[in-house]
Amino acid sequence: MNFRRIIIIDMASLGMGEASDANRYDSIGADTIGHLDEEFADKLRLPTLESLGFGNIRWDHELKTIPMVDHPKGFFGKMHAQVEASHASSTLREMFDYSEPLRIVSIFNSIARQGFSNVLISRFVNYLENQDVCKQVQCASDDVSFIEVLHHLKKTEEGIIYNQVPGLATSARQGDANDYVSRLMIIDKQIQLLMDTMLDTDLLMITSSFAKDLKINKPTTREYLPIILYANQFEEGHSLGIRRTLGDVATTVMENFTGPMSKDEFKHSLLHELAK
Repeated sequence: MNFRRIIIIDMASLGMGEASDANRYDSIGADTIGHLDEEFADKLRLPTLESLGFGNIRWDHELKTIPMVDHPKGFFGKMHAQVEASHASSTLREMFDYSEPLRIVSIFNSIARQGFSNVLISRFVNYLENQDVCKQVQCASDDVSFIEVLHHLKKTEEGIIYNQVPGLATSARQGDANDYVSRLMIIDKQIQLLMDTMLDTDLLMITSSFAKDLKINKPTTREYLPIILYANQFEEGHSLGIRRTLGDVATTVMENFTGPMSKDEFKHSLLHELAK
């Protein structure tokens, strides 16, 4: 199963609740989405993410504002970072670096060198800036970032379009919960517009490269991170479970563009889940 384009929406800062090793990172009680769910029960509504199964990720601690659905459109789960450093760039590397036989490379540069188009849309981020063979689009506005995604969908036949939504992390670091919730709801609408535009040969991946609970005074918090996959050809998805590394994202992309499903190094690819 191969897709011609993979669109990755990185809602950087959105965590799903304290990870199993949260105590090692002063993150006991961290729960970005859970705290927003409690504080904004009368306001927070994310119908697109809800339909994809975002609420189903929290089956053991159901959200009031984003309930579970019986027939999710997406394949949903959560990921546990393995990298010991807590900086946001460290989790980006874990998510998007890939071990080749002789070296570690980013999937963006690797795929680009094979002739596929790669577009990175983000605010200034050191790790992303270093992807020198990819098209870089610096963007400080959430709305504009999605306009760029749709623009490049019209121009890109094969490859990756990555959008690290720029505003969420800023609101999280500023502790502005009202603005954060407003941005989440706008992003939810933009994701629906994106889904309406996708072709049958497109795969959408929605994730978060790090967590930042607004109630905890730390640059990042150690939480599980969401992962949702959606493609038009599937009427209903299912649980992806708990993924033990963010690197499953890189493995999925690399298998899609470079290798057959039988290769051992791709055994943790999420494409296997879509084929079940």
